[in-house]
Amino acid sequence: METAIDKLGRDAAKKVNLVFITIDPERDTQKLIKDYVGNFGPTFIGLTGTPEQVAAAARAYRVYFQKVPGKDGAPYLMDHSSIVYLLDRNGRFVTHFTHEAKAEAIAAGVERLL
Repeated sequence: METAIDKLGRDAAKKVNLVFITIDPERDTQKLIKDYVGNFGPTFIGLTGTPEQVAAAARAYRVYFQKVPGKDGAPYLMDHSSIVYLLDRNGRFVTHFTHEAKAEAIAAGVERLL
């Protein structure tokens, strides 16, 4: 996503919010989320909440997630869908991209809204 926004240029990038919402609020503290999204670039915002709030957000965006026991004493894992949603300025769904989407395709989708 960061690469897609970089392709749009500095002025366009200022008009775009990149948001990551955890699906594991038990483990993902605010500090952990901040550090995690920092790996992707300075324009990312990381969000968490109570388990109920996160579940409500997942339902709203039809995101699948489930806690999966770890093997051989390892910590649990989170199985989840991996989708990038493109919303307009009013927060309305426009389209989505899978984890296989190229930066050019995401940039083109965003550019149409700017």
